[in-house]
Formats: sequence, C-alpha cells, structure tokens
Amino acid sequence: MSYKGIMFDLDGTLVDTIYDLTDALNETMAYYGFPQASYEQGKRWIGNGLRRFIERALPQDQKNDDLIDEALLKMKENYRRRWVNKTRVYPGIHELLKICNDKNIPVGVNSNKPQEATAYILETLLPDITFAEILGHRDGLKHKPDPAGAFLVAQKMGLDPSQILYLGDSITDIETADNAGMMAVLVDYGYGDVTGYERTIDDPIKALNYLEVD
Repeated sequence: MSYKGIMFDLDGTLVDTIYDLTDALNETMAYYGFPQASYEQGKRWIGNGLRRFIERALPQDQKNDDLIDEALLKMKENYRRRWVNKTRVYPGIHELLKICNDKNIPVGVNSNKPQEATAYILETLLPDITFAEILGHRDGLKHKPDPAGAFLVAQKMGLDPSQILYLGDSITDIETADNAGMMAVLVDYGYGDVTGYERTIDDPIKALNYLEVD
C-alpha cells in the first residue's frame, strides 16, 4: 500500500537531541548529588516524556513522586537553556522534508517533548520547512503511545490515519502507529533498539519508497 503523508517522531528521528537532554539531566542530578549519566544511558532512558526520563535516572532508593516532580521542574529549567546547543538535524532529513514540501506531501510531527521545546527546535533548525502540524506534549494530552496526538496531527494533515506513514525510532513509535491505525517504519540511527523489526531504513530518504510520489 502507498501512503500519502508522513508523521514524524522528533527525538532520535528528525533531530539528535540526546546530548542536550543528557547535559540538562546531569545538571539536575548534580544539584541533588546524584550520579551522572552517560549519553548511552540517556539514549536508553528517553522516549516517554521528561518525567519518565527523570524517573529512570534517579537512584532506586530515592524515587518518590515529590522528588520526581521537583526534579522535573529543575530539568525543564536546565533544558530550556540548551534546546539547540548540541542538537542537530540527522543527515538526509532536510532533503526528505524538502522533497515532501515540493511535492505537496503533507508532513507532521508528533512528539512527547514539551510543545514549546518541540516547536522551537524545529523552527530554529528547519526554518524553511512547512509542517502541517508540530505537536509536542501539552496539558491534557496523553503521552505516546496513546494515539490522541497522532489523531490530532492526522487531522491537520488532512489525511485519514490509514493514509499516513509513521516514521520513528522506537517501540513507542510502533505502538503509537498501531494504536492510531498507521504503519510504522523505523530509522536505525535513532535511540531505540530496532532489532527484529521488519520495516527499518538506514537513510530517511528511503521513506519515499512507501509513498505515492510523482
């Protein structure tokens, strides 16, 4: 089946954010005197929102809701200062998005990252790209893999979910796509373990192979 639009995950798919995220996490952990995380650990912990990121990083004997809530606020403050310090667009992404724009193929973004950060990163690093919708996490919206966000983006794209290819990098993206009635294709350069998944690509341009492209 050919698809008519692409919905993108952000972290690990469109942009490599792990260095800024882990740096912000480590600044937060240092405040409490807790151990620092490596970038490889950061890659394993990311994917379900900043609260889960913090929760996974805290020492097991220190985890409680009050501390997690407090550390989350500090993490957001620390991350705000470095949204695009080290964050970069992955090779091939700009070319893919330009082709989609030029051929009027709708593209949208569905991320668990907070809305303000999601929009700022894309508007700063991909200023010449038009997205039908850039959706980050916001109050009242459940995190992926809940399909609510995917449905909102699909509506803005003007497509039925069954017409959309979902490009991500993790099991969360597979589950989101399944829950929304979309087909997931995973990039193999991101943060998730894609071993054994049958629809993976090593170059984002290959996503065009799944689309109806003139």
